[in-house]
Amino acid sequence: MKSRASLSFLRIAMLTSLIPLFTSCATMKKKFSGSESVNMTPFAENTLLLLSELDYGMSPEDIAVAQKYMDLEDPNMKELRSLVLIQRTFLKGIVEYSLKIVALGQSNLSDREQAKAYHDYLRGLVEWFVKTGQDRGSPTTEQYKAVLEKVVAAQDLLSGLRAAQPLILRFNEINLALAQEIAKIKAKVVEKTLVRIDQEFEGTVGLALTVHREKEKLAKVLQKSIENDSGASLKEKSRRYEEADELSRVVATNVTAYLSAKTLISRVVQNHDDMIRRGGKTIYLWTNAHKKMASGIKNPAEWFPLTDVSTLVGAAKKSVMPF
Repeated sequence: MKSRASLSFLRIAMLTSLIPLFTSCATMKKKFSGSESVNMTPFAENTLLLLSELDYGMSPEDIAVAQKYMDLEDPNMKELRSLVLIQRTFLKGIVEYSLKIVALGQSNLSDREQAKAYHDYLRGLVEWFVKTGQDRGSPTTEQYKAVLEKVVAAQDLLSGLRAAQPLILRFNEINLALAQEIAKIKAKVVEKTLVRIDQEFEGTVGLALTVHREKEKLAKVLQKSIENDSGASLKEKSRRYEEADELSRVVATNVTAYLSAKTLISRVVQNHDDMIRRGGKTIYLWTNAHKKMASGIKNPAEWFPLTDVSTLVGAAKKSVMPF
């Protein structure tokens, strides 16, 4: 069975392969229509490129750590997983939205029909946001309605995209709010996890210090015995030192495991924090690109700055389940 990340990657690759099919004939029609238009295909291509490795999940190695030390049934953990799944829905929605506007822009519909179809699609997204509470209660239904009225009045798709920009900006704000919620809940999960590790290795560090001091004391005693004693006395002191040394090795193994657990949890949290930061920047770039494209800028290189895209693409790890 393929991992969820592999399936996600294959799904995006298949969608990417379909993009060229949107082009050609409809683009030629636009040259003679006199309407305002741009080639939107690069917008979807860059969106897929940016999001192909970003799913707010964890690597298989990090998941193994989480399963070992974190309580997956803890209420905070369940809430955290739920919020991450919502963020994944955002990513999926951005990809689907990008492909949708490309398909509309390259369709044989008239300018007005394209704008109307875009309005209907956008209205469905808004209704889902309001129904599920993902809008966090803002904007109000009236504010949504006011924006949608401007979109439905648009004479072509590009005008509709411009009218919808306040909603696109709001979606970005919602994603940022989600990231803040995730940070708060994750802090609680991490705190509980570190307590669990301390409880599992309770007394380990204290015992290690005690054994180490005892071993040092016996070493000094043994050294004096080697210089001054012989026979049974030296043999007994050697035996006691060897026992202390063996116990020290066992305890040292436990200390190593304890420190390793703390280090692994720190790595998991850092990796996920990095993913969230990249996600925030990616969606911010996408929002700005949408605004530039909708404004009529025709050069795709001006939508997505190449340096930012290069920095983000390939930085994220593949994952197989949410954090």
